[in-house]
Amino acid sequence: MEIQYQEGIIMDILIKSPVRSLLLFKCVSKSWKMLISESYFKMRHLSHAKNDLNSQKLLVRESFTSGLFNFFCFSLSTDQLIWDAQNRPSKCTPFGGDNIYSCCDGVVLLGLNYSFALPHTPFKLEYTSFGFGYDANSDDYKILKVNRGGKYFNFPTIVCPKTGSQMEIHPYYQDFTISPVVFVRGAFHWLGCSYNYSAVSFSTSNEVYRDIPLLYSNYGISVLGGTLCFYSTYNYHQDQPVTFQLWGMKEYGVVESWTELFTLRASDSYNITPKYRYADGDVLLRCSLDFRRQSCYGHVFRTSKGQLVGVSGSQSAVQEGIVYTESLISPKSLI
Repeated sequence: MEIQYQEGIIMDILIKSPVRSLLLFKCVSKSWKMLISESYFKMRHLSHAKNDLNSQKLLVRESFTSGLFNFFCFSLSTDQLIWDAQNRPSKCTPFGGDNIYSCCDGVVLLGLNYSFALPHTPFKLEYTSFGFGYDANSDDYKILKVNRGGKYFNFPTIVCPKTGSQMEIHPYYQDFTISPVVFVRGAFHWLGCSYNYSAVSFSTSNEVYRDIPLLYSNYGISVLGGTLCFYSTYNYHQDQPVTFQLWGMKEYGVVESWTELFTLRASDSYNITPKYRYADGDVLLRCSLDFRRQSCYGHVFRTSKGQLVGVSGSQSAVQEGIVYTESLISPKSLI
């Protein structure tokens, strides 16, 4: 007797399956292919994947003085943390500055020396930082371009990849950002040189600015587990271990809700950036090695408990990385 599985049961099984398996499952039957290709299914799968450690991937860009660079992809699952590296060599030369800008729903925003998705920008990209987020009101993804420094000044610009439209927004203040742009709670956030104790927030739905209070002067902000976080690194210019502190804003927009997550002292690093927070509170960190105390210069990825994450490249290369959720969302669906 042939067992007929109900569609709901099949969907529950497929939603918990990894992306690679789902791509293979499309060949099982036309009905499975249609189900897996539906936008509703993709969003349900993404919702589950965001809470699944096996679906969290670390994308690392390793660049060299020759101008060439490689991409490596690692799983953050403990069982696959070191050896699940996938090399993605590139033949193109990147821009100066940061080349891995942001990610949203499994799509990573990269900066290369060519682009078919973004319209032409009238100013130097090496002086620009990009944020990437989803606007639920318009059911569309948006990219925010903000000046990062240099002699060029332009108003912040909202780009809609699907329509190719650009809209300049009046700057909150005439200043440059000194940090990457992060997206959380339906708004872009960044730090500016003029603001000592707050971050700038810009909502994608109502296009309104607001201040997000910080505890100390500008250092850095990030998003870990859907929570806006603030971090600082100090003592670098002194002959003693660097102190890294991380806080999380438990209640968004309320200064009293800043909670210290941990403090770390490192004797071999001078610049530390948080990338991902595990369920047990451990945090993945990108650490710049201190060439004054090390025989080499470069970057490593390690957890706050000290475990190295296996980036198999040369420590003499410049490495940048971002954690994204593996999903069925295709970059082609954004344009």
